[in-house]
Amino acid sequence: MLVVLFKLILSFFLSIFALFLYFYKKYIGILLKYNSSYKKIVFLAWFFLRIVPFYIVFVVFDYTPASDVVGFYKQAKGVLKGGLVYRDFYSMYSPLFSYIIAISLFFWTSKKTIVLLMILFEGLALLTSCLFYKNIKDRYFKFLIYLFLPAPFFMSTFGAQEDIWMYFFCIFALLQLQYNGNLLLFSFLIVLGFLCTKAIFVFCVPVLLVLIPNRMTWISFSGILSVIIIGLLVNYTGFLWITQPMHESDSIRAPNILSILNPLTFNSLKYVVKYLNWVGIIITLFISTTIAYRLKHLDLQRAFSLSWIALFGTMMVVQPSSYANYVYIFMLPLVLVLIDFDNKYDLCFLILLNVCATVHPSLWWNFGRPFYKYPSEIFSSLLPVVDYSLQLAIIISTLYFINKIWRISAKLIG
Repeated sequence: MLVVLFKLILSFFLSIFALFLYFYKKYIGILLKYNSSYKKIVFLAWFFLRIVPFYIVFVVFDYTPASDVVGFYKQAKGVLKGGLVYRDFYSMYSPLFSYIIAISLFFWTSKKTIVLLMILFEGLALLTSCLFYKNIKDRYFKFLIYLFLPAPFFMSTFGAQEDIWMYFFCIFALLQLQYNGNLLLFSFLIVLGFLCTKAIFVFCVPVLLVLIPNRMTWISFSGILSVIIIGLLVNYTGFLWITQPMHESDSIRAPNILSILNPLTFNSLKYVVKYLNWVGIIITLFISTTIAYRLKHLDLQRAFSLSWIALFGTMMVVQPSSYANYVYIFMLPLVLVLIDFDNKYDLCFLILLNVCATVHPSLWWNFGRPFYKYPSEIFSSLLPVVDYSLQLAIIISTLYFINKIWRISAKLIG
């Protein structure tokens, strides 16, 4: 529980710094606007909030990474031994993910390398966002806010979460489309994004079909590439490339609508658990594509960002296998595009979501990954009350932002 306490204390101070930036936004905004080195200021903030903590924790104090990093390291070692993903070692991720991790181990054969790799990928996502969101007002100020938020700080610097890879590949594909208009290259990058990340990346395709013009051109090329890749995967791994990643959806995690409602229904939802994944997928795709359709006449940066938040925000709420780390997938566009820093409710829910999403995963895992069946189990002691309260806060905060996007999109057709 020391990890939970450490996260809680540091989250408090990071939130204070983020609020400090907010309250002095006017002066900081002037500094970033008129200072020719504003890009350097953001880079230095990233360096001191990502690289320096990594060096202190993993090099100076020689802390050994745990959690997902252990699994990533095993997969990478399997690659270095000449193994083939799925066939020779287990993986819940896309085919090329383990090979990218393995490449990093050539430079430093340590689990710590994987943490550093994830930090660098976040840096690439920030750099790509800087170019993609060039028309977003006060984007450098918003980058600073993002860097101080507890959730991305912990999930990048200590958690080595790979979820931001999906966001990076998607906006990188959109960025080149924005600059070059090359639909074939866009198709290739989207397929590459799927091959390098995880299966849920495919859920962004319906949103892109709505938002990107000349859809038959790029989806046809993507289809051809996919058929070739599927043929190779079936030839070398059978159907393990499907069954192993799908095992992740069999796990019941928290928080999500199932973990919240099940004790309130006295464990009645246990009879429909096996159907909830499919129901969740339908709800997720319906909400995200409806929003994308309503927003398609907006500029691409705003329409894509709001649709992306709605997609993975909804998935985090409705999928039984989802958990709080999913906020990392959409936190950057949430801060850059959706949050109105003059709206106190936006700011409060942003801080609440970050603190709770940072603390809850460690608390939940250390507490034995509880799944409550009856209200009495929640109130049996203080710890389950805290756990359930954090779950509730995360779901409510996420629904607040999804509802805001839904209302924005509804006004465009009203």
